[in-house]
Amino acid sequence: MLTWLGIKNNTQEQPARQFFGRSKKKTVTLTLIGALWLLWCVPVVVKALLPEAWGNDPVGAVMPGLIGILVAVLMVMVVERLDWDKQPPR
Repeated sequence: MLTWLGIKNNTQEQPARQFFGRSKKKTVTLTLIGALWLLWCVPVVVKALLPEAWGNDPVGAVMPGLIGILVAVLMVMVVERLDWDKQPPR
C-alpha cells in the first residue's frame, strides 16, 4: 500500500541489532563520557553566545539545555553507527 514511500511488507524478518552490540567496553565508555562532556559544554557555549535577555524568557532559558541534549544524543547515535559500520559482519 505504501510502496511509493519505500515501505515494503518484507516477509523475511531481519534480526534486530543491539545498540552498541559489537562494541568494546572501552568504546562505549569513551562515547558516553564524551556525551556527558558535550551535555555540559554545549549549553555553556550557547549561553555565552546568546544575548543575556534570552535568559529571562522561559523558552530562551531552556533552549541551551535542549540543544545540549540533542547534540549529545546525536553524537552517541553517530558514533554507534560508525562503530557498527567499521566492524566486519558476523
